[in-house]
Amino acid sequence: KKTAFQGVPATHKRMGFWVWVAVAAVLALVYKLRFKIPFYYNISTALRSFMILYRMPQDKIQAFMDSYDVYTEDAITPENTHKIVDYYYVLNHLCAAGEIEKMYLPPVMHADAGILKNQELYEEKMVKDLDLKRGATVLDVGCGRGRVAAHVARLVPDSKVSGVNIENSQVENANEYAAYCGMADRLQIKRADFNEPLPFDDATFNGIYQIQVMSLCRNGDLKPLCKEMYRVCKPGGRVCFCDWVKLPAFNEQDPRHVDLFKRCKLLIGAVCTPRPEDFIAALEAAGFKMIHHGVPGVDSHQDKMVERAHSFFMAMWSCVKVLVALHVRTFTSSKQRTRLPTTCSDSPAIL
Repeated sequence: KKTAFQGVPATHKRMGFWVWVAVAAVLALVYKLRFKIPFYYNISTALRSFMILYRMPQDKIQAFMDSYDVYTEDAITPENTHKIVDYYYVLNHLCAAGEIEKMYLPPVMHADAGILKNQELYEEKMVKDLDLKRGATVLDVGCGRGRVAAHVARLVPDSKVSGVNIENSQVENANEYAAYCGMADRLQIKRADFNEPLPFDDATFNGIYQIQVMSLCRNGDLKPLCKEMYRVCKPGGRVCFCDWVKLPAFNEQDPRHVDLFKRCKLLIGAVCTPRPEDFIAALEAAGFKMIHHGVPGVDSHQDKMVERAHSFFMAMWSCVKVLVALHVRTFTSSKQRTRLPTTCSDSPAIL
């Protein structure tokens, strides 16, 4: 793009594509050796994501940088909803370049396993908790790139899994992946805002789940979405949530707690912050009966997984700095120069 390469030597423009190929290949090899991720899938996904980021128009990049402002606010509103779309348009490719294509940090289901394995183990537990039988209908609220939905479809024979997501490129990617996996007839993702009425008939699903999306409920109010889930859930069906909450030990008068909280919001991608009792109240007000709530793993601390993700993105930042030094890609604003390293350096806030 002319705006991206203004003032960059022509020879560096031509070498840009192959530099990104090399970077993606090196990172894929590192992940294959260190984290035991399937080589072909990882390199193809990483390469595609890198090239999309590399070719991304400047206005999309700037919109992504500006979207971070929403995480300094306390709730999603009709006026700032577009920032969530701008944020995830870029973030889903950044996450896909690493070990977080599903865009969530899972509970620790096995202390010695990495992010991907713990995601798989949590999703298997989630399917059991939902008590899904052969041929079940399932809804994923805020499904991202549809990778969790695809795993659920594999775990439950003859099931039909639907998903809703607000950002078009993720919906397209999810449906492409469903076709690639031969599940286009069983896995369908729709573009929809879950803060509006869900685009499904009453009593459609045997099971409904969401993973770390409830902080994006409009005005911080969980009740409208819970009521919609109840409407589209079949009698006797179940819902399963995995989300971040404020615990009793959080002290809003402690400056250190407040500082850590603000830094974590940027990394987790959370806006409002409910407490466990807020979830229980909203679900029971909608008509559900609480069966269980608590930490769904063997350990409540996710520090090892955070460190793994942190090490990858610090390596990515080093690669970006090399590419900028070679004039393969230029930063066009001070905000772009600081956003990625700041995000990387804030990882210890979660630890």
